[in-house]
Amino acid sequence: ALHVGRIALVLPDPVARLALLPASEVAAKRRKQSEELIRFRLRKALPFDVRDARVAFAGGGTRADSVLVAAIYRPVLEGYEEACRAVGLHPGVVELSGLALLNAAFGSRPPADRLLVNWDDGYVTLLLARGEWPLLVRTLVGEAAASPDEVAREVGNTLIYYRERLGGTALAQAVVRSALLPADQALSLLEGPLEMKPELLEPWPAARAGDMGRAGQTLAGAAACVVGSRR
Repeated sequence: ALHVGRIALVLPDPVARLALLPASEVAAKRRKQSEELIRFRLRKALPFDVRDARVAFAGGGTRADSVLVAAIYRPVLEGYEEACRAVGLHPGVVELSGLALLNAAFGSRPPADRLLVNWDDGYVTLLLARGEWPLLVRTLVGEAAASPDEVAREVGNTLIYYRERLGGTALAQAVVRSALLPADQALSLLEGPLEMKPELLEPWPAARAGDMGRAGQTLAGAAACVVGSRR
């Protein structure tokens, strides 16, 4: 077995369901009461019994009117945790890749509207944020994430939604993590639908590592978790 130690467990986005719920609808004096209200709201949105979910949630402070919720099927999470324990590692923080990357990409930037595209094999997550707080979260699998052209179309649709439904005007920045396509190809493909030149997310320098190349994009979530823990 490896040396025993506590680790941060970074999971692929599709293993959990992310949702933004109105803060006024799940507010309560005690956190346990808020969790019960959240579970009630999620009961029809999950592909499994909400009683079998591990739920985590966080508010965005006094200026945010929403609560960010993550729900994962308990046996799935326990499977990941048990795999770690089997080699002598003990999971501490459990984070989704997209949220870890969001914090690494925008956590130290001035407040503005920005888009993160977390593109991996089999899925793509689009995180539209104001500052580091999400306004919109979409994780696409299946046909919507099956081809580069489909992903580009969904990115364009997200920009339209931002303008027409969220009252946005222009993004200050768009950042891409691409573990599927080569970085240059992914950035070129998304430049059109974004109507701006996106940047490649590279958290490794902040984690005091050199150029990791293609592997750096694959493992970017792990680096982002390290960066976040140092802030």
